[in-house]
Amino acid sequence: MNARRQFRTFYAMETLNDCSDRLYSGRGPDLDIAFLGTVALQQAGLPLDEIFATRASLLDHCGDAYFASSSERKTRFHRTLVDLGIIDIAPTVRHQY
Repeated sequence: MNARRQFRTFYAMETLNDCSDRLYSGRGPDLDIAFLGTVALQQAGLPLDEIFATRASLLDHCGDAYFASSSERKTRFHRTLVDLGIIDIAPTVRHQY
């Protein structure tokens, strides 16, 4: 079994009333599931905030192996999200009643 298979998914995007050339038809490149939301925002032509813009810049850098990538850039990005409190990595405490 391919270890990265668990991080991949099928996706298709379709537009209505859009004559722009942002979308291409046919099979696109493999996409790590971590990029799905970012690519959807890009294809919709919506502006990206700093977090999505950074993740978009990592698309070319990490390719289809985002989760498997040992990229120092990706590691710094995630560390920054934790340091800013955007991602909470503290263990969840479950109360037993």
